[in-house]
Amino acid sequence: MKKKKLPKYIQDKFKKPQFKIGDKVKFEFLGDGGIGTISKIQKFNDTINYMVRHDKYSYPCGLKYKDYSSYYAATIDYDASKKLQENLEL
Repeated sequence: MKKKKLPKYIQDKFKKPQFKIGDKVKFEFLGDGGIGTISKIQKFNDTINYMVRHDKYSYPCGLKYKDYSSYYAATIDYDASKKLQENLEL
């Protein structure tokens, strides 16, 4: 199967950090999930990797945006996390 080229605005979501350290995010890890805090941000192979701390564990997370996601066992739901940020600011 031939790989589809991602639109530029989608590529930018994965190449640039969308959150900062200390932000609360909604994540999913192997079917389980919750709300965690970003503790570290790294760039790896042209994509951003987030370490999300939840309770006493940290999970390496990629980003899930619409129907696209970077390949990690754990992902941060971009839309739900942005809504969470807006609600926390109120």
